[in-house]
Amino acid sequence: MRPRFVLQILLVVALVAAACSDDTASTTAATTAPATTSASATTQAPAATTTTTQAPLVTTAPATTAAGTTGLQIVQVGFDTSFQEGWVLLQNTGSTPVSLGGHFLCQRPSYFALPDVTIAAGDIFWVGVTGPVDSQPTVGAGGAIGSLDASDGEMGLYSSGSFGDPTSMVSYVEWGSSGHGRSSVAVDAGIWGAGDFVPVLGSLTGAINVIDPAAGAGTANWEELEAP
Repeated sequence: MRPRFVLQILLVVALVAAACSDDTASTTAATTAPATTSASATTQAPAATTTTTQAPLVTTAPATTAAGTTGLQIVQVGFDTSFQEGWVLLQNTGSTPVSLGGHFLCQRPSYFALPDVTIAAGDIFWVGVTGPVDSQPTVGAGGAIGSLDASDGEMGLYSSGSFGDPTSMVSYVEWGSSGHGRSSVAVDAGIWGAGDFVPVLGSLTGAINVIDPAAGAGTANWEELEAP
Protein backbone atom coordinates (compact mmCIF):
# COMPACT_ATOMS: atom_id res chain seq x y z
CA MET A 1 0.00 0.00 0.00
CA ARG A 2 1.19 3.51 -0.77
CA PRO A 3 0.64 6.51 1.46
CA ARG A 4 -2.07 9.03 0.53
CA PHE A 5 -1.50 11.55 3.27
CA VAL A 6 0.42 14.28 1.41
CA LEU A 7 -1.17 17.53 2.58
CA GLN A 8 1.57 19.69 4.01
CA ILE A 9 4.66 17.70 4.92
CA LEU A 10 5.91 14.84 2.87
CA LEU A 11 7.48 11.67 4.30
CA VAL A 12 9.82 8.88 3.18
CA VAL A 13 11.68 6.09 4.95
CA ALA A 14 14.09 3.39 5.74
CA LEU A 15 15.22 2.12 9.13
CA VAL A 16 17.96 0.42 10.81
CA ALA A 17 18.82 -2.32 13.36
CA ALA A 18 21.69 -1.98 15.83
CA ALA A 19 22.13 -2.99 19.45
CA CYS A 20 21.12 -0.46 22.07
CA SER A 21 23.14 -0.17 25.33
CA ASP A 22 21.31 0.18 28.63
CA ASP A 23 23.92 2.65 29.84
CA THR A 24 25.92 4.35 27.10
CA ALA A 25 26.17 4.18 23.33
CA SER A 26 29.93 3.67 23.63
CA THR A 27 29.42 0.06 24.67
CA THR A 28 27.87 -0.90 21.32
CA ALA A 29 28.63 1.85 18.83
CA ALA A 30 31.90 0.32 17.67
CA THR A 31 30.20 -2.74 16.28
CA THR A 32 26.68 -1.59 15.44
CA ALA A 33 26.85 2.16 14.98
CA PRO A 34 24.37 3.29 12.25
CA ALA A 35 25.01 5.36 9.19
CA THR A 36 24.95 9.09 9.84
CA THR A 37 27.08 12.13 9.29
CA SER A 38 27.69 12.26 13.05
CA ALA A 39 31.15 11.72 14.41
CA SER A 40 29.77 8.83 16.47
CA ALA A 41 28.62 6.86 13.46
CA THR A 42 30.94 4.19 12.07
CA THR A 43 29.00 2.48 9.31
CA GLN A 44 28.13 3.48 5.77
CA ALA A 45 26.67 6.92 5.35
CA PRO A 46 23.32 7.17 3.50
CA ALA A 47 23.10 8.87 0.13
CA ALA A 48 22.06 12.31 1.31
CA THR A 49 21.81 13.73 -2.17
CA THR A 50 19.62 11.06 -3.75
CA THR A 51 16.09 11.94 -4.75
CA THR A 52 12.80 10.27 -4.05
CA THR A 53 9.58 10.26 -5.99
CA GLN A 54 7.36 8.95 -3.22
CA ALA A 55 5.66 11.00 -0.52
CA PRO A 56 5.37 9.89 3.10
CA LEU A 57 2.13 9.81 5.12
CA VAL A 58 1.17 13.07 6.79
CA THR A 59 -2.13 14.82 7.23
CA THR A 60 -1.21 17.83 9.30
CA ALA A 61 1.95 19.91 9.40
CA PRO A 62 3.68 19.93 12.79
CA ALA A 63 3.04 23.23 14.55
CA THR A 64 5.64 25.33 16.34
CA THR A 65 5.37 25.98 20.05
CA ALA A 66 5.11 29.28 21.89
CA ALA A 67 8.16 31.53 21.99
CA GLY A 68 10.61 30.78 24.75
CA THR A 69 10.35 26.98 24.69
CA THR A 70 13.13 24.79 23.36
CA GLY A 71 13.75 21.19 22.44
CA LEU A 72 13.40 18.41 19.94
CA GLN A 73 10.34 16.19 19.75
CA ILE A 74 9.21 13.09 17.89
CA VAL A 75 6.12 14.23 15.98
CA GLN A 76 5.43 11.28 13.69
CA VAL A 77 6.31 7.60 13.21
CA GLY A 78 5.40 6.09 9.84
CA PHE A 79 4.88 2.46 8.84
CA ASP A 80 4.54 2.48 5.04
CA THR A 81 6.06 -0.96 4.56
CA SER A 82 4.80 -1.16 0.97
CA PHE A 83 7.17 1.69 0.09
CA GLN A 84 10.13 1.32 2.42
CA GLU A 85 10.37 0.31 6.07
CA GLY A 86 9.18 3.29 8.06
CA TRP A 87 10.37 6.68 9.24
CA VAL A 88 10.58 9.01 12.23
CA LEU A 89 9.84 12.71 11.91
CA LEU A 90 11.50 15.09 14.39
CA GLN A 91 10.72 18.74 14.98
CA ASN A 92 12.50 21.55 16.79
CA THR A 93 9.52 22.75 18.81
CA GLY A 94 11.47 25.56 20.41
CA SER A 95 12.25 29.15 19.55
CA THR A 96 16.01 28.76 18.95
CA PRO A 97 18.12 26.49 16.67
CA VAL A 98 18.96 23.04 18.03
CA SER A 99 21.80 20.72 16.98
CA LEU A 100 21.04 17.02 16.52
CA GLY A 101 24.64 16.18 17.36
CA GLY A 102 24.86 13.86 20.37
CA HIS A 103 21.18 12.87 20.10
CA PHE A 104 19.98 9.30 19.53
CA LEU A 105 16.79 7.55 18.52
CA CYS A 106 16.23 4.28 20.34
CA GLN A 107 13.82 1.39 20.00
CA ARG A 108 15.37 -1.12 22.33
CA PRO A 109 17.62 -2.89 21.50
CA SER A 110 18.30 -0.74 18.40
CA TYR A 111 19.66 2.78 18.33
CA PHE A 112 20.60 5.43 15.79
CA ALA A 113 23.08 8.29 16.32
CA LEU A 114 21.68 11.42 14.70
CA PRO A 115 23.95 13.53 12.48
CA ASP A 116 25.45 16.81 13.64
CA VAL A 117 22.90 18.98 11.83
CA THR A 118 21.38 22.19 13.19
CA ILE A 119 17.59 22.44 12.96
CA ALA A 120 16.05 25.92 13.00
CA ALA A 121 13.17 26.76 15.32
CA GLY A 122 9.97 25.12 14.06
CA ASP A 123 11.75 23.09 11.36
CA ILE A 124 11.48 19.33 10.88
CA PHE A 125 13.96 16.55 10.14
CA TRP A 126 13.26 13.16 8.53
CA VAL A 127 15.02 10.03 9.79
CA GLY A 128 14.88 6.97 7.54
CA VAL A 129 14.73 8.97 4.32
CA THR A 130 17.49 8.79 1.72
CA GLY A 131 16.40 11.69 -0.45
CA PRO A 132 15.01 15.21 -0.09
CA VAL A 133 11.43 15.72 1.07
CA ASP A 134 10.11 19.10 -0.06
CA SER A 135 13.56 20.65 0.55
CA GLN A 136 13.55 19.52 4.19
CA PRO A 137 16.65 17.86 5.69
CA THR A 138 16.75 14.06 5.80
CA VAL A 139 19.03 11.19 6.72
CA GLY A 140 18.81 7.52 5.84
CA ALA A 141 18.93 5.32 8.94
CA GLY A 142 20.12 2.16 7.19
CA GLY A 143 18.04 -0.03 9.50
CA ALA A 144 19.50 1.19 12.80
CA ILE A 145 16.22 2.25 14.44
CA GLY A 146 14.82 -1.25 14.37
CA SER A 147 11.71 -2.58 12.68
CA LEU A 148 8.82 -0.10 12.72
CA ASP A 149 5.86 -2.43 13.14
CA ALA A 150 2.47 -0.78 12.60
CA SER A 151 0.89 -3.00 15.24
CA ASP A 152 3.32 -2.50 18.12
CA GLY A 153 6.51 -0.64 19.03
CA GLU A 154 8.20 2.32 20.67
CA MET A 155 10.54 5.20 19.83
CA GLY A 156 12.59 7.32 22.22
CA LEU A 157 14.66 10.43 21.56
CA TYR A 158 17.73 10.94 23.77
CA SER A 159 20.10 13.84 24.28
CA SER A 160 22.95 11.40 24.98
CA GLY A 161 23.78 7.73 24.68
CA SER A 162 22.73 6.98 28.27
CA PHE A 163 19.59 5.11 27.30
CA GLY A 164 18.67 4.01 30.84
CA ASP A 165 18.92 7.55 32.24
CA PRO A 166 15.57 9.42 32.44
CA THR A 167 17.34 12.80 32.34
CA SER A 168 18.71 11.86 28.92
CA MET A 169 15.30 11.10 27.35
CA VAL A 170 13.61 14.12 25.75
CA SER A 171 10.72 12.56 23.78
CA TYR A 172 8.95 9.19 23.66
CA VAL A 173 6.02 7.34 22.15
CA GLU A 174 4.84 3.73 22.26
CA TRP A 175 1.97 2.23 20.32
CA GLY A 176 -0.04 -1.00 20.26
CA SER A 177 0.79 -1.91 23.87
CA SER A 178 2.67 -0.59 26.89
CA GLY A 179 5.76 -1.76 28.72
CA HIS A 180 8.32 -1.66 25.90
CA GLY A 181 12.05 -1.59 26.59
CA ARG A 182 12.30 2.17 27.18
CA SER A 183 8.79 2.76 28.51
CA SER A 184 9.82 2.84 32.18
CA VAL A 185 12.55 5.37 31.36
CA ALA A 186 9.97 7.66 29.76
CA VAL A 187 7.67 7.28 32.78
CA ASP A 188 10.53 8.16 35.13
CA ALA A 189 11.36 11.14 32.90
CA GLY A 190 7.80 12.41 33.34
CA ILE A 191 7.03 12.44 29.62
CA TRP A 192 4.88 9.29 29.41
CA GLY A 193 2.22 7.71 31.60
CA ALA A 194 2.61 4.26 33.10
CA GLY A 195 0.54 1.79 31.09
CA ASP A 196 -0.19 4.32 28.33
CA PHE A 197 0.09 3.58 24.62
CA VAL A 198 -1.29 4.91 21.34
CA PRO A 199 -4.06 2.58 20.06
CA VAL A 200 -3.50 1.42 16.48
CA LEU A 201 -5.20 -0.77 13.90
CA GLY A 202 -2.12 -2.82 13.12
CA SER A 203 -1.60 -3.37 9.40
CA LEU A 204 -4.29 -0.78 8.62
CA THR A 205 -2.23 1.97 10.23
CA GLY A 206 -0.15 4.29 8.05
CA ALA A 207 1.43 6.39 10.81
CA ILE A 208 0.97 7.85 14.26
CA ASN A 209 1.16 11.62 14.47
CA VAL A 210 1.41 14.30 17.17
CA ILE A 211 -1.72 16.44 17.13
CA ASP A 212 -0.14 19.56 18.65
CA PRO A 213 3.54 19.75 19.62
CA ALA A 214 2.69 22.67 21.90
CA ALA A 215 0.36 20.50 23.98
CA GLY A 216 3.06 18.35 25.60
CA ALA A 217 3.69 14.61 25.82
CA GLY A 218 1.32 11.71 26.40
CA THR A 219 -1.08 9.50 24.47
CA ALA A 220 -3.83 12.15 24.35
CA ASN A 221 -1.64 14.22 22.04
CA TRP A 222 -1.20 11.44 19.45
CA GLU A 223 -3.49 10.29 16.66
CA GLU A 224 -3.50 7.37 14.28
CA LEU A 225 -3.34 7.97 10.54
CA GLU A 226 -4.97 5.12 8.66
CA ALA A 227 -3.41 3.81 5.48
CA PRO A 228 -5.59 3.40 2.40
